[in-house]
Amino acid sequence: MIKTKYSSIVSHKYNNQYICYDSSIQPILQDRILSCFTTDEFRLNNTSNFLDLNNGLIKKHFLRKGAMSIFDDSYLYLGLNISRPIRELKNYIDFNHILNNLNNERITETFEFCSPVFSYVQRRGIFYTGDIILSKIEGITLDKYISTNNIKSEFYNDLAFCFKTLFDNGIFNIDMNLRNIIFNMETQKIAFIDFDKLIINPSKKGDKKSTLEVLSKFKKSLNKFNLDDKFDWDEFTS
Repeated sequence: MIKTKYSSIVSHKYNNQYICYDSSIQPILQDRILSCFTTDEFRLNNTSNFLDLNNGLIKKHFLRKGAMSIFDDSYLYLGLNISRPIRELKNYIDFNHILNNLNNERITETFEFCSPVFSYVQRRGIFYTGDIILSKIEGITLDKYISTNNIKSEFYNDLAFCFKTLFDNGIFNIDMNLRNIIFNMETQKIAFIDFDKLIINPSKKGDKKSTLEVLSKFKKSLNKFNLDDKFDWDEFTS
């Protein structure tokens, strides 16, 4: 059993493969997940990143970036508990637990939650490869939304509310960029994804240094996509 801050993760091993999921998962879903060891229902052999499975689920395959991309999708195995797929699974579980237990009606109206289904780790000698299966979030990434729409005050207010809610609960994503935020134009809800570098620390609620670090990263992302002129930073932070 692997502990998160607010829950626990069950792991099953089959040869050199591990499937891990929230211990509170429904038995029927558990059976479906475990069948993946032999049926490959979730197409785990396909290493496409963010593969749309056409059944309401998304697969994120962990790949290296930058200078480390020479290793492609292989990571040194130092234990299941600290592998990237399990680390991200923990973060999704704890993120959803914190916000859902605030019992705040505006959170329900503003946030769209991406739910983790399970993480998959395959050992290859001293290395491993990994995936995480998530619920599919409808909408478009923020870079696309900002570039093709005139942003209204209501959106700035909702986005600012989302950021403040995270900061006030000790949740800081040091990779907070436009493509890690999805906006559903139909429901007007905002979803945060890609929690590989998420930090959840209840003892740092409202921490100014961490808040400024996240906001700085977000602002750099606006600059990267040349969207500074289309996004009113003063209105967002007012």
